[in-house]
Amino acid sequence: MKTIIIQKYIPHYRYVFFNLLSKRVDLIVIHSDPTFNAKDVDFKVKFIPAKKIFSLEIQYGLLKFVSKEKPNYLVVMMDLHFLHVLMFGIVNFLKLKIIWWGPWITDSNLANRIRLFFMTKYPSILYCERHKMDFINKNIDQKKLFVSNNTIGVANRLESFKSKIKDTVLFVGSLNERKGLVETLEMFKNIIDFIPKEVVFIIIGDGELKHKIENFIQKNPNLKTRIILKGKITNADKLNDFFNRSLISISMNQAGLSVLHSFANGVPFLTLENSISGGEKWNILNNTNGYLCKNKEEFRSKLIFYINNPETCVKMGKEAYKYYNTNATPELMVTNFLKSYQYFNKTPH
Repeated sequence: MKTIIIQKYIPHYRYVFFNLLSKRVDLIVIHSDPTFNAKDVDFKVKFIPAKKIFSLEIQYGLLKFVSKEKPNYLVVMMDLHFLHVLMFGIVNFLKLKIIWWGPWITDSNLANRIRLFFMTKYPSILYCERHKMDFINKNIDQKKLFVSNNTIGVANRLESFKSKIKDTVLFVGSLNERKGLVETLEMFKNIIDFIPKEVVFIIIGDGELKHKIENFIQKNPNLKTRIILKGKITNADKLNDFFNRSLISISMNQAGLSVLHSFANGVPFLTLENSISGGEKWNILNNTNGYLCKNKEEFRSKLIFYINNPETCVKMGKEAYKYYNTNATPELMVTNFLKSYQYFNKTPH
């Protein structure tokens, strides 16, 4: 059962998923990243360079390669900036079993109209149940909608809720403006008198905001031992040292795969309800495995509450760990991903 998946990049967090998928199907992942090293993975890849023409990107040689390989299933990441997405959306000229991957409703009315039209033609794999409901409400046939929760494979998972020391608020991820980190630092500064003296805010990551964070700490010497920038850490065991002591993970304005990373290690997650997300934030169940705050005032209030109530964080961390086990492991993602193939067994084409 040959499957070709078309992407632009193969992010590191997808390696585990693709490795597992390749054990179930004859998999080839097409990408356009010249820096990608095929020796790092155990699944087959095909590099096809991409060039930009105005606002569109074209993977030259893509159609020739797909036509030659004759896959049983062609899974296409639904990025409307790519010419092949528009072409396949208009006409299935290769007569293939096409499946869209990763669409969701955005702020662009034009893009949404195109997206919805294309989704009437082929089944779609979605990142979360919330996206499924959004498309059902837009009159997309639910028989064409399959949910495979976006997740991350975590090596050496940790039951951090069993740790007796809980003295850390944790941020793990790239340091960029849209995550609201500087504003979060100001917030932590303003609540410092309302939380235990031993609690620290640890930031793990690298990016454009690194110097701003360092400057903030320098300008607030009283916070030098309370806000700690650790830089980028990729080693799972080293990361576990921080998850083990964490009360809660936070990212105010963006909640992506860091949500599942925290859940996998038994740490609850705090973010805003309107935070930027590919759907991962909808795994958060209020007061069960984390909290989606309505506004920044509630975020501040909840942060103070959770820091001062470690037993609540431990309870939510245990639930987060259970949730990952039953809803968000890479093995489950593969199984649910493959359910989309069943559409073609039930529908004449």
